[in-house]
Amino acid sequence: MRTDVEYIKHGVDDVRFELKDQVRRFDALPERVTRVEESTKQARKRLAKSKNREDVLLWNGMQLRIL
Repeated sequence: MRTDVEYIKHGVDDVRFELKDQVRRFDALPERVTRVEESTKQARKRLAKSKNREDVLLWNGMQLRIL
């Protein structure tokens, strides 16, 4: 009987740990979304500036030509 209670206790502890980890990751999402939005806004501004001329951009080591 005591072994069963210990087994259940460890299971509850595991669930509690996993829940805390999920909450921590969920709490970080708004900050990550904000950074992505800011990056997208900056990229759109750069693209708008180069709209009327030909530019070569480097993105992850690849050349992108904007016409």
